[in-house]
Amino acid sequence: GVSTDARLALSQLLGDVDRDLAAAFRGGADAAAVAGARARAVERVVAHVWRAWVGDANGAALFAVGGFGRGLLFPHSDVDLLVLVAARPAPAQTRALEAFFGCLWDIGLKPGHAVRSSAQCRELAIADVTVFTSLLDARLIAGDRAFAGALAALVEDPAIWPPGEFITAKHAEQIARHARFNDTAYNLEPNL
Repeated sequence: GVSTDARLALSQLLGDVDRDLAAAFRGGADAAAVAGARARAVERVVAHVWRAWVGDANGAALFAVGGFGRGLLFPHSDVDLLVLVAARPAPAQTRALEAFFGCLWDIGLKPGHAVRSSAQCRELAIADVTVFTSLLDARLIAGDRAFAGALAALVEDPAIWPPGEFITAKHAEQIARHARFNDTAYNLEPNL
């Protein structure tokens, strides 16, 4: 586990990193470089907490997904995580995962997380282009490497989202997102 003192130290470490990166950005550092540096720092902390609570036992793997999977993490962003587990995780594994995510919240991270089996992940990716899109940038952080192969096979399977259907679905998703906000990007008057 991670003691109260260790949680405080990890929280302070993340605060120090964020302050240093903010100063670097104000000093002219490239935004992508700053976002990359924050992702690397957060990844080290997340991996440390994973090892403390879950360990390196077989049966679970932790992946960064979305922007975090691409290696970019902006200040105040959610830390998008996917945990792949066996079809039915053991009760002890479930408790360890709960403690892991609770610890991340305690140290000031905002994990956007999902815990799924490979089969559940496949079903959701087939049903929802947004889920599939987040998996495109999945990157193994810790845990059982066997799950990385299963996830790569899922993403590379052209039967799930053929390229033409994927582009069409992403375009429809963009149109719906713009419509939801009344195409504000195209309005010239300020909404005061």
